[in-house]
Amino acid sequence: MSLIKEEELPFMYKDPLNMFVYWMCDRDEEGKLVSVFVNDENERETHSVYLTEEEALTQKKYLIHLHWQKMPKPEINIQTTTQVKDSKLLPGERKSKNGQPTTKQRLRALLEKK
Repeated sequence: MSLIKEEELPFMYKDPLNMFVYWMCDRDEEGKLVSVFVNDENERETHSVYLTEEEALTQKKYLIHLHWQKMPKPEINIQTTTQVKDSKLLPGERKSKNGQPTTKQRLRALLEKK
């Protein structure tokens, strides 16, 4: 049983006394938890290690105890300048809730134009 819910990741905290120092913890391509401390002040220094879920939660609790501040999760927003007019649905595809083509359909339409 997993101790960390996937929607909780990534953990991201910054040092309130030095805004150039921060910590991130997330899963890599193989699903392993990676802890990364970064110092961006002069030279980018990083220290990264693999952690168990228990170690990651302990590290997070310790940083919170030291009053590190939670950083917002990065938001990814992809926008195109081309409007998709008539997109055909492939088997298994569906329209989005607002009736507009889904992102998958918009990307496919853009690729078909090239």
